[in-house]
Amino acid sequence: MDTQRLRRSPVVLLAGGAAKPELQAAARVKCSYEIAYPGAPDQGHRLLHNCIDAWRGAGFTNIFVYGDAERISPLLARDDYSKLVKVLPEPKGGTTSLSASVFEVLALIEPHLAEGSDRLILSASDMPFLTADSITDMLREIDRQIPADSEPSIVWPVCRVSAYKRRRGDLSGFSCTKLPLSGGELTGGNIFFVEKKKLHELRDVVEKATASRKGTLKLAWLLGPMTVLKLALSLRFAGLRFSVPELEQLVADKLNVTMRAIPCDIPGLSVDIDDKDRYDALRAYYQKWH
Repeated sequence: MDTQRLRRSPVVLLAGGAAKPELQAAARVKCSYEIAYPGAPDQGHRLLHNCIDAWRGAGFTNIFVYGDAERISPLLARDDYSKLVKVLPEPKGGTTSLSASVFEVLALIEPHLAEGSDRLILSASDMPFLTADSITDMLREIDRQIPADSEPSIVWPVCRVSAYKRRRGDLSGFSCTKLPLSGGELTGGNIFFVEKKKLHELRDVVEKATASRKGTLKLAWLLGPMTVLKLALSLRFAGLRFSVPELEQLVADKLNVTMRAIPCDIPGLSVDIDDKDRYDALRAYYQKWH
């Protein structure tokens, strides 16, 4: 896969919708991207700024934020972020779901796609451990795992759960949705490389997948009852576990889409702060390690 070409694709940081009430009360914010970044000496530096800095530091220049323009624009006014990042405004009243946000983005991003390109990058906006190095390492893994002449419709970096403990500053206190596979437990990343046309074709599936994204067995239903049965049995019998290529083939057969999952040891791609437990874990992490 041509990762140099990927660097010219638009990056959209998804910042639509409000945080859960418990997180709003604990962090004193409306949206998770507004949480003050604990590792920054300047408490005006938010998780959104951290994600923008990471993508910019990795060489991406076509960066957008999708969400409430009235809340986001003041954050971009500091340190000249507004010169580097464009806002894609969500509808008045906000979005009803993650999938609604995705399809709003598809409509808004059309004028900004490079000529002859249909690919864009969707990223969470509340990842505290996302760095330029982690994005660069992710691109190296894509280069290593996907042949140069291959262009899957969807590329999804996923993280080995074991890497949460190996990272300097143990991240195992951060909860994650785990999928036990033959090569070990994996958890989904919060970054997707997607073809716009293919997402439109899969609209119903995307809506169901985003609604079920925190439940492994619910997601498996999208691939049929036999997938659910084998996955359920694999929780008890390790010898029955799927491999990553087997799941990729199931997706191709059932959904008619070429998808590549990219296993890696980069927890920064997976940890987001979308509930109070993770917010508490973030505060505890920085109290311990900084």
